Amino acid sequence: MQDENFYVQLKKFFKDLGLTQRQIADKLGVKQSYVNLMLNGRNPIGRHNAQKFHDAYGLSVAWLLTGEGEMMARGAAVNTINIDARDNRGNTITAAGGSSVGHVSQATGGDAATVVKMQEQIDKLIDQNQKLIDLLAESIKNNQQ
Repeated sequence: MQDENFYVQLKKFFKDLGLTQRQIADKLGVKQSYVNLMLNGRNPIGRHNAQKFHDAYGLSVAWLLTGEGEMMARGAAVNTINIDARDNRGNTITAAGGSSVGHVSQATGGDAATVVKMQEQIDKLIDQNQKLIDLLAESIKNNQQ
């Protein structure tokens, strides 16, 4: 079982992000009451949920399981996809995207609020990029007909 400081840090992390237990639960795919039990040390986080916390928020699986080491996971550099093309009106289309919150935390030094804001921006970029890629594919298809 983790010490009290571990749970204080974990709750502060989510408080700093402005997230409710309901929002955390929705992101992890569990019930809010279960998140409450985990955040208050009454239920162990476990490997499966530690991986969910890592995937969703960039927290270190090892830290979640042992309370030792760095809170934020270390990861690879941010991946970026750049696509430049012209639509059927001759306008330049540029698309760029990024990687998961775990990788962003490495690039930002692990500041939780910055990581979440960057992840939200990246998610928006990825959605916009997908729309641009779809438009580009449609434009290419129309030009080939």
